[in-house]
Amino acid sequence: MRELLTPRWTSLENRWNTLSPHSSRGVALTNGICWVVNVSRPADVTFESFLPDFRSYLEELGATCGVSSVGNDFFGMHTYKTQAAMAARLGAKARPGERVHLFSDYALDYIISNATLSFPPENVLHPCLYTLSQYDRENNSEFCKTLRVYMQCQYNVLRASSMLYVHRSTFSVRLKRIESLCGIDLEDERTRLHILLSFYIMDANGISYL
Repeated sequence: MRELLTPRWTSLENRWNTLSPHSSRGVALTNGICWVVNVSRPADVTFESFLPDFRSYLEELGATCGVSSVGNDFFGMHTYKTQAAMAARLGAKARPGERVHLFSDYALDYIISNATLSFPPENVLHPCLYTLSQYDRENNSEFCKTLRVYMQCQYNVLRASSMLYVHRSTFSVRLKRIESLCGIDLEDERTRLHILLSFYIMDANGISYL
């Protein structure tokens, strides 16, 4: 594998190593290549300027690449490698046309997927979504949708009410009714986070609240 990739590989390594010798090294593994770059050394090539060449290289190989978060612990190299592999796997599924996938773009997906490792998705959702789903079915209302749009609009009542084509005061009344039905406070940070993550978990697992 190393012999087949040497010409282009060496060229790319040299770009990173222009001002900082030994700042970039590629290691052939049984299931791919692990490329370690020391970004703390001064160089005339940044990661952003390097990406076009690297994407072109991956295009020629028909390959994809995962990029870990920047690390400062030599003994944590295995963690960074795992992050990169995970980013490549999640990215290939979410954006199959993209060649380079950053772990930072998929860290939330990782958190969501791990939230359901020990329990079924339904067991970690915020209880208010069950209450609202049942109420919506029985009363032909849209409280779940109201809450989702409210969160998508970053808790801005004016924007959310405009998206649902209802008056601002009507939307505010709905929110108060939601709080009353579920016994929650939508101003509470932890409550908001749990509900928002619950919506993401539902999306990831194909669970409908309609």
